[in-house]
Amino acid sequence: MLHRGQPMTMRQFCVWIGAPLAVGIVCFVVFLPGVWAGGCPELLGRWGRGPAYSVEASGDRIVIGSGSALLVTTATGTGELEVLGEVALLDRVVDIAVSDDYAFVAAAGSGLRVVDLGDPSAPVEVGAVQTPGYASRVAVADGHAYVAAGEWGLRIIDVGDPTAPVEVGVFESPGGGILGVAASGSLVFVVGDSQGLRVVDTSTPAAPIEIGRIEGIGRAIDVAVSGVTAYLITSPMDLRAIDVSTPTNPVELGFLNTPGKADRIAVAGSHAYLVGEYFGLHVVDVGTPSSLSLQGSIDTPGRARGVSAVGGTVYVADEKAGVRVIDAGIPFQLVELGFFATPSAAQDISVSGDLAYLASGVDGVRVMNIATPSSPVETALIATPGKAWGIDVVGEIAYVANDTEGLRIFDLSVLSAPIELGFVDTPGQALSVVVSGGKAYVADYWGGLRIIDVGAASAPTEIGSIEFSLATVHDVAVSDDYAFLATGGGMKVIDVSAPSAPVEVAEVLTWGPTIGIVVGGGYAYLAAESDGLWIIDVRAPVEPDVVHISHLAPVHGVALGKHDLYVVDWDDGLRVLNIGDPSAPVTLGAVETPGNAVDVEVSAGIVYVADDWAGLSVFRECSALSRQSTSNRRLRPDPP
Repeated sequence: MLHRGQPMTMRQFCVWIGAPLAVGIVCFVVFLPGVWAGGCPELLGRWGRGPAYSVEASGDRIVIGSGSALLVTTATGTGELEVLGEVALLDRVVDIAVSDDYAFVAAAGSGLRVVDLGDPSAPVEVGAVQTPGYASRVAVADGHAYVAAGEWGLRIIDVGDPTAPVEVGVFESPGGGILGVAASGSLVFVVGDSQGLRVVDTSTPAAPIEIGRIEGIGRAIDVAVSGVTAYLITSPMDLRAIDVSTPTNPVELGFLNTPGKADRIAVAGSHAYLVGEYFGLHVVDVGTPSSLSLQGSIDTPGRARGVSAVGGTVYVADEKAGVRVIDAGIPFQLVELGFFATPSAAQDISVSGDLAYLASGVDGVRVMNIATPSSPVETALIATPGKAWGIDVVGEIAYVANDTEGLRIFDLSVLSAPIELGFVDTPGQALSVVVSGGKAYVADYWGGLRIIDVGAASAPTEIGSIEFSLATVHDVAVSDDYAFLATGGGMKVIDVSAPSAPVEVAEVLTWGPTIGIVVGGGYAYLAAESDGLWIIDVRAPVEPDVVHISHLAPVHGVALGKHDLYVVDWDDGLRVLNIGDPSAPVTLGAVETPGNAVDVEVSAGIVYVADDWAGLSVFRECSALSRQSTSNRRLRPDPP
């Protein structure tokens, strides 16, 4: 799937032209809010792994936030981490605090989630509080969890009984949104925006009160407390040590300008550990807070997002490169001991039998065992030379659209040892592929449509192509003798009855780029990103006719089930439409997914959603009962 900038929306376009389109289609079309109808669609299971956003170490137990999954791992002693157990949560695992056998998670738009780690092999979510705003940081002390919720302030939650957390108070900072929080007993230290450091007394949780502050130190991003000293990251590139021994009168002790912009801080012993997007890890000696000194640095491959340290070992959560394990025993000689790989974002999905294949960008293709849909398990990884954007699997052969590396073909008969059989280096960027009748049809961006004979998988040969001077090609579907292309400006219909000489026979123009397409029953269903879902009658392929436009949120993928159309959009997850009458689709149900839903596949009554940074979500297809009493949920136009 292609992630592109947002084009003009349909509503903006109509306002711009000042009138409804003069083509018999009403300009403003909206999708009624999704509802659950008889459990439609019914969530069966999730595999929530994605990029590493957070990490918290406690002894030999290292808890990792990987996408929307919380992983419980242990250090092996060789620099590697071994997964003991995991649980999928409802949103991104942004920050983690561990107290006793519980992990308290700041889960972005899903607030505070509480996970029981008593059995590391089977962590389980036991409690939650839906806080407003975006939960970005969490600290725990004296039976309370403190959640930084941006403009919604500091949320104070009683977790004396972790299975029944309850919000008991709120501190709204007059200095702007709260970005970072640290706690020591009933004293809570908050930072954010231009407010500097504020010290909050929460001894009466229902009535928290600010008792001290220090301002004029720039925009504070994160805070950690050790003893009577608070350490702040302030913008643009500073570390500050603040004496809080007298909470009502905090005083700055020391200051250090660090190379690069730091985002997170952890303090252990006499050292502070700072991580940032452009430099990896800095180790700062804070033994004398009035004389801070940078002792060592080590870069990480991607963007460092989280940090935790224990016993001279530092764990860095790197969004693009997993968790890096670093020996900081000698701070000026930092050494990477090993790393734990976390997945890149899932972009495309293909299902064959009991296996689902996730095209995952730089990672290649992840193979998931879905024999038990409620518990998908990763079983193999197919490394590809380029970025895997699209995949189609036929039998035991995988065809991968591999960006600038073209089409790659793999033998999967032995999943533990996949073998590349052959490849064709296409001229553009291979984004999508579908195999039909012994031929692979590749959407090759500026390279147009490439038709490749894969009758002999070990010797694929390009036999035809068609390029377009003013259009990129993002996705392809094939029906009979026609290929239907989702392009940068609509849909093109290509006659491929003579594969060596494909010919464009028709085109439908949309207002912006289209990035997904499926064809069935004489209709094409076009994912038109910000311009929603387009339904086109292609029973006469040379004369396509637009019969419906629904202005949904950014639509990225479409798939046909037994009776219904499944639509995924970037903002709102999975939607289900009854298309008994394609010109008047009816909404059956909708459910938000944790990530950004980018692709969908239906197989044997099960719906699989590639959820970008949140991995894979699995649903049951809607039942016949769900299609009853739905006439009041038709997609209909706004008033003019």
